[in-house]
Amino acid sequence: MKIEPSRPSFLGLCSFLILPLLILVACQPALDSNTAAFVTTEISVIPAATIASVPSPIPTLSLVEKEAIASELYRTNENCKLPCFWGIIPGETKWETVEPLLNAVATVLLTNADSELDTAYTVSVDLPVSQELSRREVIAQHYLIENGIVTLIESASLRPSSKIHSVSEILNTYGRPAEVKIDTYGYSHGEINLFHAALFYPEKGILVAYGSSADFIDDYVQGCIQNSTGAVVVWAPEKELSFAEALNGTRGLGTFGEQYYKPLQEATDMDIETFYQTYLDPDTDTCIETPAELWMDR
Repeated sequence: MKIEPSRPSFLGLCSFLILPLLILVACQPALDSNTAAFVTTEISVIPAATIASVPSPIPTLSLVEKEAIASELYRTNENCKLPCFWGIIPGETKWETVEPLLNAVATVLLTNADSELDTAYTVSVDLPVSQELSRREVIAQHYLIENGIVTLIESASLRPSSKIHSVSEILNTYGRPAEVKIDTYGYSHGEINLFHAALFYPEKGILVAYGSSADFIDDYVQGCIQNSTGAVVVWAPEKELSFAEALNGTRGLGTFGEQYYKPLQEATDMDIETFYQTYLDPDTDTCIETPAELWMDR
């Protein structure tokens, strides 16, 4: 069954970000009557028309306030389902609507556009979040803009303890993926060895990639992805991205080793249905095992 994202047309995100800004404005000595009336409006019943009355320019937020907003958006996703991300719907939401709001919350916002005439370009954003979500207290996002519309969004993974975008959460919310692929090494490369898995939902416009440590047990490589949180890539489903295109997101093909990924059912004794049923349970202790000899070319 196809899952349709809820469609807040970005007003939900607008009101969530703008409210803290207006609270800041309320602390200033000079408020006009329209602004004062808006500040006293109940949060749960803000009409769309009041968004137009937000003061311009948007007040500057402190780092603490930016962190609180970004952290809450990660926790709630603005009450919409992927590929809707923070209320932004790939293929529908205009970048001109998104940019001032992200700019208010981000610590860094960079674009590779050469001029205003560029029809396709990417934007990189660093957002401050709580230490609960990121040990570095920063999460990176990347946006692809085509003809003024956001068509693809990437977000780096959060700390495993956050449980946001965990394998069980994704499976329970979006069902069985069309493809599951894994990537690892056949022998130790040092102190840290990685095991990757990716869940691919092409018809929904969702890919979630997981990384965990690889353990070498006899002739097998083992990865326990149930303890990880995923890096998310979402896009307008009508783009019909391949696995490689989705995995590499805004960064282009042939740069991140998509050719090394192998289908789960070819590299393990699991098929996708077994994987799905196993990892629906957030408390499963089952790990993925794959023969080391399959990965000696890595």
